[in-house]
Amino acid sequence: MRSISRWASAATSAAMLTMGLTVLATPTASAAASAATATTMNGPCVYHVRYNGTPVQENPDTDSIARKYKNARERVTGPCKAQYDTEGATWFTAVDCSCASQGKAWIRSYWLY
Repeated sequence: MRSISRWASAATSAAMLTMGLTVLATPTASAAASAATATTMNGPCVYHVRYNGTPVQENPDTDSIARKYKNARERVTGPCKAQYDTEGATWFTAVDCSCASQGKAWIRSYWLY
């Protein structure tokens, strides 16, 4: 999978993420060969957590260690970056977190709105 911008403009993608909609796309053969694909938009992003006990993970990987947990309606900020984990078939969104080694942690995109 390349990026959200391949199927929609950055403004449309941002609006869809803000409204909590999921952008669905069919991966291509070349995308299946890559380990992960990243999408970045300019400016800081603000998200809210959808569910209680949402894990904040060290890496954008379904098997990554949970560094902390967030509860429903908590506000998180991040650098407007999303990454697709092809093994877990899941999008992850980068969030700012002092709990992670680089100051950036990851939450599954569908757990945010």
